[in-house]
Amino acid sequence: MHRAVLSSRPATIEEAVRLSATLTDTYVDAGILHRKGGKKPAVVAAVTSKPEPTGRNRKRKSKSLQG
Repeated sequence: MHRAVLSSRPATIEEAVRLSATLTDTYVDAGILHRKGGKKPAVVAAVTSKPEPTGRNRKRKSKSLQG
């Protein structure tokens, strides 16, 4: 977000603060960010949780050939 505000080259601090607030609200609505103290969106929680093991990822023992 810092780069987005800087790239817009605001003329005053007030413009920078207003743009930053608008971007924050937009990111929260999109589920990219969450407000401090608020619950995380389900989408973010699903992405950060570890997948359950399926048994397909186990290493197989190699069969040694005798002969």
